[in-house]
Amino acid sequence: MKGLAAIPVIAIVVIIGVVGYFGYKTFGNKEAIFSFVATPSETPTPTPIVTPTPTPTLKPTVKPIPKIVITSIPSATLSSTPSPSAIATQLPGAPKSGCALYDLGGDLGTWKVTIQPESGKQLMGDAGVTISRKYPECPGVDPGFPVIQIIHQGETSTTFSGMRPGPFHIEVNYHGHSDGYDLDIHSGDNSTTVTVRE
Repeated sequence: MKGLAAIPVIAIVVIIGVVGYFGYKTFGNKEAIFSFVATPSETPTPTPIVTPTPTPTLKPTVKPIPKIVITSIPSATLSSTPSPSAIATQLPGAPKSGCALYDLGGDLGTWKVTIQPESGKQLMGDAGVTISRKYPECPGVDPGFPVIQIIHQGETSTTFSGMRPGPFHIEVNYHGHSDGYDLDIHSGDNSTTVTVRE
């Protein structure tokens, strides 16, 4: 057993001896040889000094900025004229009705209303005639309606002027009786005769 324990120690000694031998053969047996070579002396030639050429600096070109002119925007003024937006739009070829019956671009007309008594009677006193739009929901036609005029005793008629072409309605009041009539006013002169009751 003692002999077996010594085997690793012997192996380590042998390895160290082998490594030492090869190390000596490889690195330890060399001699350093130095040689000096004489070079002829040369006079150093001066190196020319190159001065850098200055690069021209570019001046930025300044373009004039155009002036901005601010003009005042005119403020919108509200018009008190009633808008004809309440007038209905009709399809081409369709029969007109309501507000579309009024011709807002047509020439104005006049309407003369003449009253006459029932047969065999005589007019006594005044009569009141009120004219209004047949369709009051159309304010763009004429904002001043209804209009009332008086036929005084001794007279038989009254005339409404500046009427927009279209449908209107009149009420004739005489001695407590009221009679209503629908009228279609056209451009130019128009007239109607109404028989009043006692």
